Amino acid sequence: MAIKTVKSLKAGTNFTLKKGIICPDNGEGVNKGKTKLNLFGLFDYGMNGIISHSTILLRLSTIIGTIVAIGSFGLIVLYIILKLVLHNSPHGITSLMIFILFFSGIQMIFLGIIGEYIAKIFNQSIEKPLVIEKELINFEQDK
Repeated sequence: MAIKTVKSLKAGTNFTLKKGIICPDNGEGVNKGKTKLNLFGLFDYGMNGIISHSTILLRLSTIIGTIVAIGSFGLIVLYIILKLVLHNSPHGITSLMIFILFFSGIQMIFLGIIGEYIAKIFNQSIEKPLVIEKELINFEQDK
């Protein structure tokens, strides 16, 4: 379960929470004082914010996997041409490393796709309100 912070609760809205009441946010932040977190705590806080509210890292995994797979496929073609034309190609570890890179790229592509699919399922399953009402007019308040 993701850690919910005030910043994550008001992400995408113009509201903030004050003593359990939703109030308009005037945009003023805290400018004084020092943080009580150390460097690891700040890093953890930042990574939690990036991972909890974004699928950019999953998309980045897919893109990097595609680049690695295309690059290693290009090397495979180059080494086949070298073998057929010059009858001279690298032996042993080079060809093995190219195939490992190629299949690693393919795995990164599919992990990114599966991760984005799971992220979309998760985003649909959380119970976010469709709208945030600033004011209700001609409605009775529940007591």
